[in-house]
Amino acid sequence: MAERGDKLYIGTNRGLSESVIGSMVRGLIAKDLTKEEAYALIDTIINNNFGHDPVDKGGDIISYDRKTGEMKVLMTGEVGTSFRMAINYNDDIYIGSYAGMTNNIYRIDRDEKIEKVYETTSGTSMRAACEHDGNLYFGGVDSTEELPEGYEDAAKLAILKMDKENPSKWDRVADVSDFDPVYATNPAVKNSITSPVWDIVSYDGYIYATLPYGHGFVCNLQIFDPVHRLWC
Repeated sequence: MAERGDKLYIGTNRGLSESVIGSMVRGLIAKDLTKEEAYALIDTIINNNFGHDPVDKGGDIISYDRKTGEMKVLMTGEVGTSFRMAINYNDDIYIGSYAGMTNNIYRIDRDEKIEKVYETTSGTSMRAACEHDGNLYFGGVDSTEELPEGYEDAAKLAILKMDKENPSKWDRVADVSDFDPVYATNPAVKNSITSPVWDIVSYDGYIYATLPYGHGFVCNLQIFDPVHRLWC
């Protein structure tokens, strides 16, 4: 979620609730309940808040005016698409997405026109961003990256910096070789439910990045010095 003036911009998840309900019903049917019995049980648990024909739809990008209370859906993603984070940079809103093996960054200008400014076809999602020293950085994956020796099974970890003059141009300031392969090849990093980079923040001249590890918990901290383009 990000704010601009009187408006909030929110990216929602895909229709996971409906998908989960469908899985629960199939599991109950496998236990010899009829479809009607399975849905009757589920309806009791969820207080009839969902229908009986669950659909896995894409998430929405929504604007909400705090003064008027008006809410608008600016965009609905394709099936399986989730919008996982948002950031205001120079009064434009940037939103990262997850859609299976396609991960994008969208820009919402002041007229609320939406433009895709980055796309990658490798990895999980774009869920980390920060502003540092007047520049916008995103953490995630970069499908154009070539994996070096020793990293053949790694996620294509990347920290990207946007060109100030061209929001569709991104410079990869750190790639998988800047991270220990113990982390880059860990199943938690490559898991489609998580993300190669969970978060990046700017503090005291450095960018701090957190990575998942083990059973999905964050336990590794990387520090990037943008001036010398070095990870500490």
